Amino acid sequence: MMTPCWHFISSRVHQAVAEFDELISPGDPDFASSKLKAVSVIRLGRLATVDRQLIRARLGAIGEERFVRIRQRLITWIQG
Repeated sequence: MMTPCWHFISSRVHQAVAEFDELISPGDPDFASSKLKAVSVIRLGRLATVDRQLIRARLGAIGEERFVRIRQRLITWIQG
């Protein structure tokens, strides 16, 4: 079983790293399902792995298209 990987999410969009971090805005198709309340940045450089047993609730979700885009950016970043 895979260990979930989490990213830091912040409403401080001015901290976004251009061409790397992912902005999510109210006009985006998956904004409502994310359960975010304001424009936010998914900080891709801030990763954490978490044991499934420590997770108590699921707060929201992003769309498949955004997930694929984020995954590809991370692969490119890790491969250098």
